[in-house]
Amino acid sequence: MNSDQRIKASNHYVQLLLGYTEEALVDRPLAEVLSSSDHKDLDETFAAMMADGTSFLQLEKDFAHKSGKSIPTRINGSLMRDASGLPRHFILHIQDLSTEKAAEQSKRRLEGQLRQAQKMEAIGTLAGGIAHDFNNILSAVSGYTELVLM
Repeated sequence: MNSDQRIKASNHYVQLLLGYTEEALVDRPLAEVLSSSDHKDLDETFAAMMADGTSFLQLEKDFAHKSGKSIPTRINGSLMRDASGLPRHFILHIQDLSTEKAAEQSKRRLEGQLRQAQKMEAIGTLAGGIAHDFNNILSAVSGYTELVLM
């Protein structure tokens, strides 16, 4: 990607990830393949890198597959400069986080189910204790009732 944030080349992995051919990606603005309109912070990050000399970035963004499906990714980027120190282009490494995000979601769901099971266990233990105490009272009442009936 060059300094105006247009894609200049892509590898086979990115083409498969996004569902585009290399020809369809070349000269396309990076913002067009992001799934949301939150590319302003990406614009600001790239501008800050070019201005202050930072040469590396890492952030998470959602890209849009050609079909419209959102793909969570981690972007690791490096700003390459020419011999005079002027920004030439960015090299971005895009990592698909779909599996990790699905695993996190599954983990949160399972943790919720575990908390619910623990609550139900506590309620069961409480109900068992109350039933035991109530049974003790009823045994005494039943015993005295039998004595009265005799």
